[in-house]
Amino acid sequence: MNASRTRLALGAGGFYAALGGAGERWMHRAGAPPWPAGGLGAGPLAAAGGLGLAVGLLLHGAYRATRRAASLAPLERALAEATEAVGFWNLLGLMPGAVLAEEVLFRGAMQPAWGLPLASVCFGLAHFLPPRREFWPYPLLATAAGAVFGGCYAFTGGHLLAPGVAHLTLNGLN
Repeated sequence: MNASRTRLALGAGGFYAALGGAGERWMHRAGAPPWPAGGLGAGPLAAAGGLGLAVGLLLHGAYRATRRAASLAPLERALAEATEAVGFWNLLGLMPGAVLAEEVLFRGAMQPAWGLPLASVCFGLAHFLPPRREFWPYPLLATAAGAVFGGCYAFTGGHLLAPGVAHLTLNGLN
């Protein structure tokens, strides 16, 4: 494994651990429960997971349709370069932790405190890194996806599994 890829992956892992930790502390200080009032029974888990999977597949289909309608080739090249810089297997290993950290911060902490619209915009802006011209569509797409993930969170009464599975499905397929 390339040493620079390993350093980049470890740095990204540390960043997402800090991001998730900040979200968890925010939730804890706000008295937000880590799961909905209904608990973590098999039925709610299956429903939230199924909703998340369906939403992730639908969002991926919408992205593919958008990609055909608008020229997103520069964005896709830039994302491919970023994937190459980190390495596919490193990225695959980082993805679940990154999704968990983002969902804890943006849906679990920020959305209850600031509301769905502002949490979605913040989620979108967080996806404009690095700020390169060819990335300009990415925060717009991420804001829309963040609104849908936030809708899943609200629909399930605050269950992070639904937006987490949707997010992971979308990232994995894209």
